[in-house]
Amino acid sequence: MLQYFGWGSGGQVQAWEEEGAHPRYLKEALVGGGDEIEEELDVPEGPDAPEGGEGAQYAQPRSLLCPQCGRGYTHKSTLRRHLRAHTDDKPFACDMCSYRAIQRSDVTRHMRTHTGERPYRCPHCNHRASQSGDLDRHIVSVHPDLCHECLMCTHRAPSRASMVTHLRKKHA
Repeated sequence: MLQYFGWGSGGQVQAWEEEGAHPRYLKEALVGGGDEIEEELDVPEGPDAPEGGEGAQYAQPRSLLCPQCGRGYTHKSTLRRHLRAHTDDKPFACDMCSYRAIQRSDVTRHMRTHTGERPYRCPHCNHRASQSGDLDRHIVSVHPDLCHECLMCTHRAPSRASMVTHLRKKHA
């Protein structure tokens, strides 16, 4: 089980294989060279790299605020989509029942209740799920020894990508 502990001195996410082991850096250890993760984390290098374990300065500014609830967004399109949640505007409808949604992807996901489609497959067993979140919960509960554990909190993630997302959202 990989365990993660936030930001290293060079701006990387540190990962320990076992308690007491030397830290490895996510961008090197998990993707062999790590350009993808480094870009995904938007980590600066050189003189702008952090001195300590603080990562808050790397979170993208959320300067677009919802006038209803104050939630911040980085893109206008995301704010527009969010604003529908405060109204009855649900432009996307299911063809088989009366379900309506604010996003097309919600209707696509809902349609699986009618079709029985289960496109998400567990990489560790034969379990299949209709939603990615259901698969994540399956992996965390059935295969806990294969999960990635955050050392800054009690979160366990089913994949490296979801651990990176967790670190950015909760500990950046």
